Amino acid sequence: MKSNAHAGTVAFSLALCLAMGCGSDPVVADAPDAPADLDVPADLEAPADLDAPADLDPIDAADPDVQPEATCPSWQPPQVVGNLDGTDVVEASGLAASRVHPGLLWAHNDSGDQSRIFAIRLPGNGVEGAQPPAEAGTIVTAFALDGVTLSDCEDLAIGPFAGVEGDALFLADTGNNGSGRDVLSVYVFPEPAAIDGAVIGNVRRIDVAYPDGKHDCESFFVDPWTGDLYFVVKEYSLTTTKVFRLPAPSADATSAAGTVLPLVLIAQFPFQQATAADLSPDGRRLAVRGYFDGRLFGRQPGQTVAQMLASEPCVLPAFMDEPYNEPQGESIAFDASGKGLYTVSERLIFPQDIHYTALH
Repeated sequence: MKSNAHAGTVAFSLALCLAMGCGSDPVVADAPDAPADLDVPADLEAPADLDAPADLDPIDAADPDVQPEATCPSWQPPQVVGNLDGTDVVEASGLAASRVHPGLLWAHNDSGDQSRIFAIRLPGNGVEGAQPPAEAGTIVTAFALDGVTLSDCEDLAIGPFAGVEGDALFLADTGNNGSGRDVLSVYVFPEPAAIDGAVIGNVRRIDVAYPDGKHDCESFFVDPWTGDLYFVVKEYSLTTTKVFRLPAPSADATSAAGTVLPLVLIAQFPFQQATAADLSPDGRRLAVRGYFDGRLFGRQPGQTVAQMLASEPCVLPAFMDEPYNEPQGESIAFDASGKGLYTVSERLIFPQDIHYTALH
């Protein structure tokens, strides 16, 4: 039996989850062609005989004949690798593991914060089994975004983008709690080379809209195989979660002139209230979490994201329960090797610990 304190935490988080909604149809423009300079694995070819529902994107539609192996990894209890108490990362709503700086996480706050992101330096590089010095602590450095006005940022991802050498950071300003936004934005910029808190310039904006009305989206990821952008919406009353896709935008498709790119529905899967998502650096595993638990999908060579989402997922741990105690968990990120997951809650009752869960 759960304690009264735990039941109160669950009730509190449920109350937070239900205080939101949806709305009406946006006007959208034509999508651009995918950039020609993204590297796509040679074995990534869509099947020629796709039989997709009429409302799903035929380019990335699920083929029921392609199924991954039904194996789930095992994991040990999570390791506490950092702590955000006393820092400015109060409402950690997005998380991404750096591909350039070992042991570094990028993060941002939920709505109401300044236009900035944070570099979180984990003691001992934050990996399983690391033994940092006893006096080592979590170091947080803020980076302001030049010329950017944010509304409700909800997730952060790393992936390829035309015109950016190496991987770029994608900041998803896609929250829509009051259903007041027809157009959502994704900001793209190179990962800073130095962790010095310098202002980040050269920030590009991509404006998008859904084809079927307004959605709240707290889960976003980028496919490293194709550069496509994916939006996992947060459904409150339905038993399935919708996933929308934007084909990899070209470098000149950013929305300086007010262009709005249309998203396309490509998949639905049984889940409610998705609060964060991340695709592993090798593109082979997708983690989607909610407040209570999450789902882990496996992807075989040659599969699209939609085909992966049509497979049977593994169930991630109960994040509200011991030993996680994440009552308002809205962040998840694979480490740079893809062999483990970082999670953290917004700051509520418990210490705001950063957890690392190794996948075996």
